Amino acid sequence: MSFDVIAKYGLPSKYVDVSERINELLSQGSAEFIVTNAELRVADAHPGMVKTLIVKYENIEYTFSEQERVVLPPPSPDVTQLAIFYSHCVSSN
Repeated sequence: MSFDVIAKYGLPSKYVDVSERINELLSQGSAEFIVTNAELRVADAHPGMVKTLIVKYENIEYTFSEQERVVLPPPSPDVTQLAIFYSHCVSSN
């Protein structure tokens, strides 16, 4: 499953796209992890410098520093599926 996520990691002068990795974590439910090079599966292009993870997810932008704990909420239910479920439940007396 793929979510509408844009994620980048690094320094303002050089970010790396980690959207695919964040999508992978979200597909397991809610994403909870510590921001590290290893967790994001990227090489450390700037040793000794604190990098930033920026995630735009469900129209909210989250910013985390390296070594910070991330907890992203599970994806919102699809409104179309919810409407169909509601319609089915209401009509089945």
